[in-house]
Amino acid sequence: MHHKIRHLLLIVAMIVALVVLIAISEQGGLLVDAAIVNQLPYGNGGNPWPIADGVRIEAENFDDGGEGVAYHDTTTGNSCGYIAYRDTDVDIQVIVPGDGGGYSIAYIEPGEWLEYTVQVAVEGMYSISVSVGTPTQPDNPAVLYIKLDDIPLCTLSFADTGGWHNWETYTCTERFWWLATPGLEDVLRIEVAEGSGSFNINWVEFSGPKTYYLPLVLMEND
Repeated sequence: MHHKIRHLLLIVAMIVALVVLIAISEQGGLLVDAAIVNQLPYGNGGNPWPIADGVRIEAENFDDGGEGVAYHDTTTGNSCGYIAYRDTDVDIQVIVPGDGGGYSIAYIEPGEWLEYTVQVAVEGMYSISVSVGTPTQPDNPAVLYIKLDDIPLCTLSFADTGGWHNWETYTCTERFWWLATPGLEDVLRIEVAEGSGSFNINWVEFSGPKTYYLPLVLMEND
């Protein structure tokens, strides 16, 4: 009797599993390892980038996780026509030694974004700067947003720097007070505004902690 009950329960379990698989298939879904879609830091030994004075995050060191998770790019593959540094859909471009060397993000389009996992190393008040290059004219300036955990921090607007690889540094006028909370991480996003002119981005950098006055935005890890 007990053997028959166990056999019946096994059949029921198999039927339920089959129904679930059919439902997933009809919805166009796939069963995947959850680790595949995790957003993780890239570079810095796989650790979050520290928010501390002088820490510079090269733009090409955006998080691992893929399209729609760690970045959004409107085109498939590298629009530069070659694979540089990392094989993703983000348009990573080689900077020739005469223009500073290394890499930058090029072919940037409105609505695209990059994310970087960060962590407060030293509590205090910081400013954020970005290095960009563009031949965009004043009637169509480049505009980017800097956000932390989807909270807007500042908006930067800039026109002709003299060329795609003629780098100029722009700094948020706002200063941000970050509270150090051990073990907690944040996500910094660089997002291109709709209607923005085109530009290249080289790096983002923190400076501080320093003594500043208004305007001030208080940022606390939740």
